[in-house]
Amino acid sequence: MKSKFFSAIYILFIAVALALFASCGDGGGGGGGAVSYAPNSNMPHNGGGVNGWGTGTQTGGGFGGTSIEEQNATLLIGQVPALDVTNVNIVLYVNGECFEINNVNETTTTEVLPKISIGDTVSGTAYIYVAGEEQPREALLDPQAIGFDNTLKFKVPYKYRCIDRDTVVDTGTYFYADGIDLSAHTGVRVAGWLCSDGTMHYGGYVSGVRGDIELTSVYKIAVTSDVPEISSPSSLITTLGITSDSGGTALKPATAQLSVYGSDNYTYSVTPSGKVDLNSGVVSIASGYMPPLTGETVTITVTDNDDATLYATVDLTISSQCVLAMYKDKASHDAETSPDYTKIIGGSDGTTASGNLYDLAGALIEANKGAQTGNTEQISDWKRTTPMPMKVTKTSSIPISADTKVYALYEMSVSINKEKIAKPSTLLASLNITQDSTGRAVMPNSAQLTVTGSDGYTFSSSPSGRVNITPGGVVTIAGDPSIRGETVTITATDSNDSTISAQCTIKICKQAVCAIYIDKDTCDATNGTPGYTKILDNDVDPSTSPGMNVTPISLIGTTFESQRGKTISAWQYVSSPYTPMVRGGAWWVDGDRKIYAGWPISGIDTSEIVLWRFTDNASERQGSITRPNGTYSGKWVDATTGADLNSCPISATPNGATVGFSVTETANLTALETSPGVNKAKYRISLSSDPASFTDVPVTVKDAMYVNTSGELCFVGSKTLPSALTITQTKVPGHTITKIADNAFKNNTNITSVSISGAIAIGEKAFDGCSSLNQVVINGATALGWGAFSGTHLNSVTITNLGTTTFGGFDYANTGTADVIIPSGVTTVSGFAASKVRSVTIPATVNRIEGWAFDDATCTINFSGTVAQWEAINKIKGNASDSPPATVHCSGGDCNYWSGTVGHY
Repeated sequence: MKSKFFSAIYILFIAVALALFASCGDGGGGGGGAVSYAPNSNMPHNGGGVNGWGTGTQTGGGFGGTSIEEQNATLLIGQVPALDVTNVNIVLYVNGECFEINNVNETTTTEVLPKISIGDTVSGTAYIYVAGEEQPREALLDPQAIGFDNTLKFKVPYKYRCIDRDTVVDTGTYFYADGIDLSAHTGVRVAGWLCSDGTMHYGGYVSGVRGDIELTSVYKIAVTSDVPEISSPSSLITTLGITSDSGGTALKPATAQLSVYGSDNYTYSVTPSGKVDLNSGVVSIASGYMPPLTGETVTITVTDNDDATLYATVDLTISSQCVLAMYKDKASHDAETSPDYTKIIGGSDGTTASGNLYDLAGALIEANKGAQTGNTEQISDWKRTTPMPMKVTKTSSIPISADTKVYALYEMSVSINKEKIAKPSTLLASLNITQDSTGRAVMPNSAQLTVTGSDGYTFSSSPSGRVNITPGGVVTIAGDPSIRGETVTITATDSNDSTISAQCTIKICKQAVCAIYIDKDTCDATNGTPGYTKILDNDVDPSTSPGMNVTPISLIGTTFESQRGKTISAWQYVSSPYTPMVRGGAWWVDGDRKIYAGWPISGIDTSEIVLWRFTDNASERQGSITRPNGTYSGKWVDATTGADLNSCPISATPNGATVGFSVTETANLTALETSPGVNKAKYRISLSSDPASFTDVPVTVKDAMYVNTSGELCFVGSKTLPSALTITQTKVPGHTITKIADNAFKNNTNITSVSISGAIAIGEKAFDGCSSLNQVVINGATALGWGAFSGTHLNSVTITNLGTTTFGGFDYANTGTADVIIPSGVTTVSGFAASKVRSVTIPATVNRIEGWAFDDATCTINFSGTVAQWEAINKIKGNASDSPPATVHCSGGDCNYWSGTVGHY
């Protein structure tokens, strides 16, 4: 029904517009175009407008046309229907003439509409029939709205009902453009009106709505608190019954009272929850919850039960409060009397630390204590008892996070008449000495304590068990202390107040003796008197530590040697598990020690024994000494330090009265090496009954071949090497050979063959003049030095797997039967000048032959490549006298040596 009706209304307005095309008056301008409506605009659009006026001599051309429209937002041509309209009848009066347009629908014709001219008096009513209503609603034409655009606007009446708290307080009609004035019903607590169309209108005036509506009052509420914060009092506050501290800071209230305005039916809620309880508006801290001293904020919300959208909030600070209570002494503290000083801690302005305790109440408490005792009292420390016991210094600041009780401690002193005491050793007693050879006295074995500031006290010591203390304060050593000395702290504690104490320290030690004897027999004798004694204690001599490094040779050694007429071999501890100490060495002594001198064994030749390695002469690799009759033992020691060599690569074989020495080529002598090729050790022969008495025989192994500091293999020319010589990188055990040194084996006549393998460079003239050398095998050599094999008579040369691309070394080789085959991969050839090898085979990989390479050589040259490859080789010519063999045998034919590319220096 609605859609059909509004379609009809639209047609009506088109018809009205068309009907008014005609204009009145002679000569008036032609009528304007039809008026249409704008669905999203409050103003219609006149198709004629200004241009619709006529241009004749008569004024007042016809208006362009008319439309019927609700003021500002049309009902009849509106965007959204606000009423359930069933029919519309229109009655117009133009200059008193009535025009009725009934049952406006899609069949309404243009003839029923009047023509309205300028100056016409127009009025009218639209009768709007709404479903469910017996009488139509009358929408009056607004004559003031007929303007230049000739629009007819009807003011449609809408119904409203106003409800305040379920009570209808006002009803009536209103026009869209006028709105509704509800100021008479909008009291102080009413915030505004909620419209049934879902819109909210604040204040006493409702506008911007269309249609029949219902308005419900919306109230605002408020909540206030009588205090901005509340606090949980501590148990100490209750116990002391205080409402403010010594500085006048008041106790925070424990509850707050909330007041609610604007609602008589509401509920409370708190965020965060669980921190406060609310009972009839009384706020208190929730049972069991302990807020922080610094305070925290909770938000309390009051919500209207009649309308959940109405609420108000108030913030409240909650905190804990505690007390710093300071007492003049423990008795006052324990009696729970009023403290000398109190400070309330907590609240939103809460302090979590007390500051300097002495600054807070120290002078006051000292004065109170002094008045009580009649003495001048000086606070030494403070003792906190709650929340946890803690002792702090006089001017400390302590953290306050809960009830804190502090009382003063007062100065007490304890002193001792000795800095240190000692327990005499067994040896000290058996030697019956009161001072040592230098006059150092035996230390006392007890000390006396003196206590001031208390008339009743007890003693304790830490570490415990070190000393005994009598009630009268006599301190003696308990147990067996360390010779090195240690510090014991002795505490005197007030019997009436265990928190008041004083301390002193004493150093305790065990006194012992270092006794040095001339020999083992004197040391073992029951009445043997040491040649030197030294009392060992703790800092009697400021320059000596509790133990000491004893160097017997400096203390008494020269005196002993003068008496015996010989040099001491070593020193020995009695019953010591250690090896004898060398003549000039030092020993750490930290207890009773008896040391005796050892003397060398007579009758042993101490001349150096020299052995040689890598020689064919067996006698050079061996040697021997003669030892005297008796029970002896022998061992190897380091030639420099005298330290035991647990494993010596030099063999020592005792055989009756002699000891034979020998060395093998495979022995690794690196640990004994004192210089390249020189390896030294000592063979020590000791008396079995007196290990400190011994004689050392120096044994030196010299290498006929040795490795110098640069990793080069060298040869001592005066020695005889094996005729068949094999050289590997580890030929000398313990060393890696990187090169055979220049001139290493020069003029050695007993080498007949040599085999060199590994990444080893062969130095210049390494085998120069080795006239007996006739066979060479090389595998992996990294360089072939100039003239390496000059002056040799080679019958066989085998070279494989070179580590270099340059080949040489056979300059002036005196032979005519050796064939030298250069391995593939070599790119540069030199080193056959004046060589008499029978032939040289050059691989096709060679691209350069150095100057003088084959100068004056008598060998045949065989090239593995073609004639063209030979001619492509870069051949360097030293000068005109550079004269190699004339013919080179190539694959595919022979050619002249100088054929192809020739360069000069």
